[in-house]
Amino acid sequence: MSQTMEAAPPRTDEHDEAMQVLDDKTMSSSAPGSEAQAAAPEELPLYLTMPWHRKMATYIVLCIMTLALTYSSTAYASSIHKLQEHYQVGPVVIYLGISLFVLGFGLGPLVCGPLATIYGKRPVYIASYTAFTAFSFGASETNNIGVLLVMRFLAGASGSSSLNNVPASMSDITDPTQMAGTLIYYALAAFGGPGLGPVIAAFIDRRAGWRWNLRVQAIFVAVMTVACILLVPKTEKAAAVAVKGSKAAEREKMKRVFKRAFKGPFVWLIQEPVVLAICIYLSVLYSILYCFFNSFPAVFVGIRGFGAESAGLVFISLLIGFLGATLVAVFMQQPYEDRERAKLPKGTPLSPEARFQQALWAAIFAPIGLFLFAWTAPFPRVHWIVPCIGMALFAFSMMTIFTSLIPYLAAYAGPVDAPLALAAGTTSRAVMAASFPLFCPAMFRALTIQGGVSMLAGLTLILVLVPPLLRRYGPQLRARSRRVQT
Repeated sequence: MSQTMEAAPPRTDEHDEAMQVLDDKTMSSSAPGSEAQAAAPEELPLYLTMPWHRKMATYIVLCIMTLALTYSSTAYASSIHKLQEHYQVGPVVIYLGISLFVLGFGLGPLVCGPLATIYGKRPVYIASYTAFTAFSFGASETNNIGVLLVMRFLAGASGSSSLNNVPASMSDITDPTQMAGTLIYYALAAFGGPGLGPVIAAFIDRRAGWRWNLRVQAIFVAVMTVACILLVPKTEKAAAVAVKGSKAAEREKMKRVFKRAFKGPFVWLIQEPVVLAICIYLSVLYSILYCFFNSFPAVFVGIRGFGAESAGLVFISLLIGFLGATLVAVFMQQPYEDRERAKLPKGTPLSPEARFQQALWAAIFAPIGLFLFAWTAPFPRVHWIVPCIGMALFAFSMMTIFTSLIPYLAAYAGPVDAPLALAAGTTSRAVMAASFPLFCPAMFRALTIQGGVSMLAGLTLILVLVPPLLRRYGPQLRARSRRVQT
């Protein structure tokens, strides 16, 4: 016991800054004249006092807000050829509309997270989605390709507030014992959007043109902005960081919040091997997903001769895989955690390694699905359902891995620093996924579809080792970490 205590890692500057921010919020809530002073100390948690119908409405709106963002990221892809003809530019320039939108996702945890800490999540949702609506309409109406690309980047950046803050809002109104199951539906919205986008947008683009494809995205976002204003309540009980007081004190508190939000994710990414390994794994899978929006049209339209609408329907295979992963999370992962928790003394938390049991076996389906797609899709003599099965297997594996490793990452970092570790993942995924639509067409031309996708499959095959290695060495790495507070 004494040896364990002596080996305990020292607290870090980032952890001390986090505790200082929490102390500021606690002090502000008890300060005379603050808004939080009106709340009685014995007030029950919000998840116990909020009416069931209000809670359900909040869940639904928050998830569909996320769906609107991820839908917009890929619905644009259905208009690639018409945009290229209209603006008379090369395909790489047009694909920047996807890449810049996804790159904007990386700003969510760096900007919208601190703003939500200071002002609360509801005002940030309303302001950011109002901007998201304006930039989406701007992209649909411009006749300048430069303006279109800038509007797409700003739309992705403003809409990214949902990626960072929606899970936090849901946790505010959810019983902690039910949180894992609730987040599955958020994950389905986050991943279902990219698969749903081309399915719907292909019909809109064919019948109404590219402008209406982009306008429908803007209208979708506008409707969800109004729904947020009407149905999403304030979910924080703690006072905002920027409480009434001297301007110097407010500025200092805001400075600490933004410094922590900008610096913390990169510190965790660089200094924690576990965080780095998970971020690389999830970033590769997420990037391959966006690579499909190049490879699917090349295969099903260019080689197999599908029409644009029929090719869009092929993306339903991704949705089927995501739905399968949702069922696994609900009916396998949650019962497994309940059984493991029952073996422990009452009040003892599960080890972080218990969070990714399903990823241990589901990871192998990603390379299997990619190899199946690579060596059947480019050959018209093979029925089209076979490569679609490959894509469904990849989508199933990808979402199962995400819904396993992201809770593990949060549990590994601990409640204080979990937002920083998760922000490291979000930012790294956005940066890597933004690059794939740009170089994938050239890769497929140089290596062919089967060669390029096989290379990606080989990469995922190597990364299959990540979950078992974390299972084996995670506890030792956690014990030796300077940042993890055990």
